[in-house]
Amino acid sequence: MFYQWMFAQRMFKFALAAVVSTLCVTNAQAEEQRCKDLGANCICSEPLNTNSYSLVTGTVWAWNPADSIVKECAIEGAQGGAYELGTQGINTKSPTNSATVLSALPSGHNVSYVLRGGDSHADLWFLGTKLTSSHPTARVAMRAYHYFSSDYGWNGGTCSNSGKLTQLGPIGMITSNSSGNYGLYSFGGNGTFSPSNPDCCMRGPGYDAASLSALSTSNMRGKWFRTEIIVKNRSGSPGLVFQMYMKNITNNGPEYKVIDTSIACSTADCGSGSGWISPSYTSNLAPPGGNPINDLWWDFFRNGSCSGYAAISHILVAGWSTDAGQRIGPAVEIEGGSGGTLSPPPTAPTNLRVSQLMGDEW
Repeated sequence: MFYQWMFAQRMFKFALAAVVSTLCVTNAQAEEQRCKDLGANCICSEPLNTNSYSLVTGTVWAWNPADSIVKECAIEGAQGGAYELGTQGINTKSPTNSATVLSALPSGHNVSYVLRGGDSHADLWFLGTKLTSSHPTARVAMRAYHYFSSDYGWNGGTCSNSGKLTQLGPIGMITSNSSGNYGLYSFGGNGTFSPSNPDCCMRGPGYDAASLSALSTSNMRGKWFRTEIIVKNRSGSPGLVFQMYMKNITNNGPEYKVIDTSIACSTADCGSGSGWISPSYTSNLAPPGGNPINDLWWDFFRNGSCSGYAAISHILVAGWSTDAGQRIGPAVEIEGGSGGTLSPPPTAPTNLRVSQLMGDEW
């Protein structure tokens, strides 16, 4: 009977070890570590570190990556959908493990696949999520990593409307021009935002001066960048603020603030007739009709004849009920091994005896 009892105990512990192993495998295919660290503040996480995508049921445009199975994004409200496509379809986007693309990531990364657009892609391509009334309004953020091929074409010449980087719905976006200056687009001109204002701006407002050369198009080709967007007070009350930060992670450069709508714009950047040069204007910015900013998308739309391709990795959206300067920051899976602000996760132990997992007393 004693030996039967010992056998039963060992079988139970072996079974428990198998369950632990299965959970570890499942967890490895879930959200990124930063999402886990943020806990309830993490709204959705899509690492895009997979070569398998499927259509979201009931749609013909929303695609669900296989690696995120816990806190999935919901583009246009399609739960599980990380990105949507235009008329060119799925064949223009594909997971890639190209050495050219992955080698531009920091050393020590553990990324196997990223999602890239097709060569000379010119069509809709949105990635992100739709917020609901259950999500915080005081402060939300979205972060992702972007790569631009060595021949990537921005707005100019035969390539038009190609500078869009984010969509901040229900209206408005952050965009870049052919010089790589980031500014605001479609934020008014017809009184849709309050106070009534023209589109803003050629660059800025609120940008770090050094960003103009560091983030020029010539310095962005062939590189990966971490980009984080902050939206303060996304509800309909005055005091709406957009901020954007960018960092060249291929060269481990400094992080730059390239947009801050809480700072009055200069006449040179916004024009003398713009309300954006007034501090009282920027402090009273509100979305149209009092509707909250619900759509947080990365926007790679291009039109016309455009060269090159873009790629994206590790999308994360978070929210807080207070505005205390919170940030998402880097993904340890990408920057942990190259001097990022987060340490890399420990290497999984190998060759462990089951007794080490369960206790040596058995």
